[in-house]
Amino acid sequence: MRLRKFRKTYGLELLPSSHAEISLGDLVWRPSQGRVKLVRRGLPSHVYNVFLQLKKITDAEWNKAMRFFESEKTQPAKLAESKISTDRSFATSFSHKILDLFKNDLSVEREVDFSFGKLEVQVLSKAWRLKIEQLLEEISATEWEQLFRRPRPVHMITELYYGNITILADRKLTLELEASLARHFEQALHKYTEDNNQVYEFCHNQVPFAMRIEALEGFRA
Repeated sequence: MRLRKFRKTYGLELLPSSHAEISLGDLVWRPSQGRVKLVRRGLPSHVYNVFLQLKKITDAEWNKAMRFFESEKTQPAKLAESKISTDRSFATSFSHKILDLFKNDLSVEREVDFSFGKLEVQVLSKAWRLKIEQLLEEISATEWEQLFRRPRPVHMITELYYGNITILADRKLTLELEASLARHFEQALHKYTEDNNQVYEFCHNQVPFAMRIEALEGFRA
């Protein structure tokens, strides 16, 4: 499945460009065109930072929440066996050490294709959704406008999707690929030949490539 169809079929968004560290509960803007964007500097970057800043929760409650949101626990996605093929523009902007290795050592414009497989997901649980809904209902319109200064749609990340990265290259590039891997000590999980191509599969290393976002206004558990 192509990346664009995957996004539209499951109602997902791609991660903001050049952003490898992201967690459930992070806040983003959805512009009328283009990819979603992270909140601006100086504004709360996470929904629980909003609650803490408005004194709706204690420091201990904030710490407990952040331990969950930043955990690395994932589960197989319902579409785990799907293979998501990317385009070169996304491969260029996506920040991941495996792709960075190939972008630094090899040109992505050559005969190298990238895809995601063995998909996993990190999901905001029903219990956390209920807590967030209750806390959001305690925030007045005045508090919200003062915090974000200008009214605009704010969204929250509620699912993060991960996938092992598969790199498919023409066999004539095998020696160059092997040399690049040796220099960076990156070992593929699997390596095999398919048709006239060399295929390498690498672990996702807890770097998500897609997310589900939901508007904070009217958020329901």
